[in-house]
Amino acid sequence: MKGIIFTYLEEFVIKNAGIEAWDTLLETTHLKTEDGVFVSPGNYPDEDLFALVAAGSKNLNLPMNDVIYAFGEFVASKYHQDYTDFFKPGMSAKTLLNSVDKIIHVEVKKLYPDVHLPQFQYEDPAPDKLVMKYFSTRKLCVLAKGLINGVGNLYNEKIEISEPLCMHNGADHCRLELTFVKK
Repeated sequence: MKGIIFTYLEEFVIKNAGIEAWDTLLETTHLKTEDGVFVSPGNYPDEDLFALVAAGSKNLNLPMNDVIYAFGEFVASKYHQDYTDFFKPGMSAKTLLNSVDKIIHVEVKKLYPDVHLPQFQYEDPAPDKLVMKYFSTRKLCVLAKGLINGVGNLYNEKIEISEPLCMHNGADHCRLELTFVKK
């Protein structure tokens, strides 16, 4: 996994629980990465992210999926701040989300050819609906849902998400059915 996700996780923890909480996570979590030092362009084991999130969840006494979802919302705001070219004026949340696999991930691959990204397939059944089929060996559909909600917040749109198919229930992908509602 790219280091930027780890640096965002560090910012997320510090923002919500303080620097001491991040230091405690690094000290008490068994990581494959020596010294728990993560740099944005680096590559790190997925297990390190999962271990940090699990430990943070336990320390905060919060369900792990709640932590992952909130982290997804935070990552959406960080992407908006750090990658402004993808967030064009007048764009809607649906337009942005519909561009993830065809535009955003293509550009990310140019910067980081070795990155392992989730894949999306889309259905566009109505002006206020979008179906995103999520494929990933990491099975981070909860993170994807947090990111989706975070994008909705950026565009002042409520996005209702249903997930009739999920890899955690044996499907080969997660089917995220989105309905966009103006706030």
